[in-house]
Amino acid sequence: MEQNNDIIMANKPEPGRSRFFNLLFIPSLLYALAFAFCVYDNAKGILMGVVAAVTIIYCRYAKKKEGIAPKHDRFWYEFLLVLLGVSCGLTDNGDIVFFNIVGMGVTLFAMLLHDFYDDREWTLPKYFAQFFKMLEGIITGIAGFFYDVIAVNRGDRDSKNKTGTYILLGLLIAVPLLAVIILLLTSADYVFMLMLKNVFRFTFTSFVLVLMVFAIGFFASYAILRAFLSRPEEVQIKEASRFEPVIAITALSVISVVYLVFSGIQIAYLFIGNMTLPGKYTYAEYAREGFFQLLIVCILNLLIVMFTLARFREHPALKGLLAVISACTYIMLASSALRMFMYIDVYYLTRKRVLVLWGLSLIAVLLIGVVIQIFRRKFPLLRYGMIVCALFYLVLSFGRMDYIIAKYNTEHIIPDADKAVKINDLNADQLNSLAYLTTLSADAAPIIVNYATAQDDSSNLLYVPLFKTSDAPSTNFKLYIAPEKTDWIYDYKFSIKDVREDSVRRWNLSRYAAKKLLGDEKLDRKPGLLEEYLP
Repeated sequence: MEQNNDIIMANKPEPGRSRFFNLLFIPSLLYALAFAFCVYDNAKGILMGVVAAVTIIYCRYAKKKEGIAPKHDRFWYEFLLVLLGVSCGLTDNGDIVFFNIVGMGVTLFAMLLHDFYDDREWTLPKYFAQFFKMLEGIITGIAGFFYDVIAVNRGDRDSKNKTGTYILLGLLIAVPLLAVIILLLTSADYVFMLMLKNVFRFTFTSFVLVLMVFAIGFFASYAILRAFLSRPEEVQIKEASRFEPVIAITALSVISVVYLVFSGIQIAYLFIGNMTLPGKYTYAEYAREGFFQLLIVCILNLLIVMFTLARFREHPALKGLLAVISACTYIMLASSALRMFMYIDVYYLTRKRVLVLWGLSLIAVLLIGVVIQIFRRKFPLLRYGMIVCALFYLVLSFGRMDYIIAKYNTEHIIPDADKAVKINDLNADQLNSLAYLTTLSADAAPIIVNYATAQDDSSNLLYVPLFKTSDAPSTNFKLYIAPEKTDWIYDYKFSIKDVREDSVRRWNLSRYAAKKLLGDEKLDRKPGLLEEYLP
């Protein structure tokens, strides 16, 4: 009998579970509907901004219901979240869109951590520790949803009604019926089928995928808010003891000597340029080498200075060495940037080269905060770093990188857009750069399409008689050589022609502008060789 009582107690729902269900179930359903409509096959759509806004509204609703007072500075997190969502609908650059979505997730977590905890004195390790604790709660929160349903169904004392359970059962019944009904209706009415295709590009596969996106939106929103509303305790990290400064002084002294020698060489060879390079080195060849290595060293220096500040006791000599290393890091940053500019001057812009310059600028501004903390230990370096990284990324996100690349390269390779340029007049580097432009997104269309008239070099098919057959001596096999579309502008247009397939739901500013520029131009690639049998 005692054993049976233990089993009953073990299976008894935890008190208060139905509270989460009653609070989150219906709002999560509504959120999932909006999420599926906006997100499915639409990462580059302007509706990503709507997703950000709906997410903010849902978070505010849940916290208000729980009686959690909003913090006055949470607006900046919300503003950043919306900006990242809007940016997805303004660019066709897939890399930027991907990092926008990652940034939205990071911003959401940072906003919720800020709302539910006092993070003013948190360190970076503390943020990571609390993040992983919340992540564990979110994973268990997905399973917790089903326990919450059981709690409501069993009449948990905190349950006010079972309406949510009935809604859930109704949805489970409706989904398979809806799949059958939609398939029947689309086959019965062509106009209805076209409407679904224009909105969701509807097929049975797309229907399943929409349901999957809906499920992700529902369980993610429910589990995330459930995890935070559960109010898990704040992770406690013991403050580590600081090491003797003599250790750091010894190590950094040796490193500083090397850095000073290296910095002197950079000043003499690159900045002043009054020393002879060894061998047959040219400045272009010299500039090609080392900027990625220097970028890594600069990042390493940043980490060394931050680690030293965090784990070693203060000492005047140590501050001086850290200041020297910081100064040498700035020289290395300048050297790496100058090398990259010299390299770009010969080989033109690419996305990687833009990102290198962006990264160098970011490190330079972050290092300002590190230098301040060397002499003022109470400077809020983490908060400063978060703000700087957010602002720099917004510049990158809204900067239309592909447009800048196309503008720079075309202006330096083809200065006059109204004058046709023969392929033979360009060197290999220029041809490679033009070929690279054909891989860019629709962001570059306003620049590249301007060259369409000047670069169009179409010609008629070239007839080449081949031979007569013994079986049919009166007939010829004829070879028609269609000039391959080596025109880089045509290749670019062909690569972005899918912008014409966008629906209203998938509206994107950059793709919409490219669609207007393409117009009704036919973009069917012709084969290079066409062999025909002609009587």
